[in-house]
Amino acid sequence: MKKVVRQGDPLSTFLFVIAMEGLNVTLKTACNKGTFKGVQLPNNGPAISHLLYAYNALFLDEWLESNVEPLSCEVACLPFTYVVLPVGANMNLKKN
Repeated sequence: MKKVVRQGDPLSTFLFVIAMEGLNVTLKTACNKGTFKGVQLPNNGPAISHLLYAYNALFLDEWLESNVEPLSCEVACLPFTYVVLPVGANMNLKKN
């Protein structure tokens, strides 16, 4: 038997909060260990490493190649194509 939680179900928001709390604790631990630093705001402001809001997660860190290596990501330049869609390009530009 399979149970599916659909979008709009009151349980889906609760499951999102549980998952994001786990991610939040993991990122705070990584920041405390120095693995992930985040971005320091000017004038002795706080360091912001991540923002979680309405089914979205945004990670903020300095762009260093050493930050990309543990993720096994390829360093690329904009624009590029991902699954046949242009990323970082002018979406309104018509090619002839």
